[in-house]
Amino acid sequence: MRRFLLALLILIIPLCCVTAVAELELNELVIAGYIGEYLEWGVSGFRFNDGKGLNLDINDNENSIRYQIAPTQTPKTSPGLRIGDFYFFSSIPTYSLIITPGYLVNSSNPSVTVPYEISVHFLGDFDTEDVDLERRYGNLIASSGESINIVWSTGSTAGAVIVQNAGIYFRLSEEVSVRGLYTSTIVFALESH
Repeated sequence: MRRFLLALLILIIPLCCVTAVAELELNELVIAGYIGEYLEWGVSGFRFNDGKGLNLDINDNENSIRYQIAPTQTPKTSPGLRIGDFYFFSSIPTYSLIITPGYLVNSSNPSVTVPYEISVHFLGDFDTEDVDLERRYGNLIASSGESINIVWSTGSTAGAVIVQNAGIYFRLSEEVSVRGLYTSTIVFALESH
């Protein structure tokens, strides 16, 4: 009887060890896919100064972002302050992403507006319309009231365009001279062709 129990223990102990190792080694793999035309995209903005917004005073020596947001003659090498990100995935054969910045509007006196520039930076495969690109790297600039129009094409074969962590940068076009709270909207629109 002792031999039988000893043999049983010898068999059970390795099985327990194998089971414990197998449980530690298990992982999940989630498989996602699409059929036909599919589009997913999103935009997210960053919070500054505990949600109070950006300090737009470029003459304030305490303003740590003043050099990033000050007007420049070299916008491609000094894009500004990163204020948000966007991403997208598309299997639609051809579509446009149109990005249009508004003006900064003084909340106390809406007749006071300040133009600004946005710059969009990303890496991806794309064809463009109405913009000067540096080949596969997007470094697109638009001033208030203008639009950035990016046309993506997957070509005639099945494929997808994927852009992740595309940066949106902000820079003033001129100095803000009237004090107050300013707000603006940047509109993102997708259009299929």
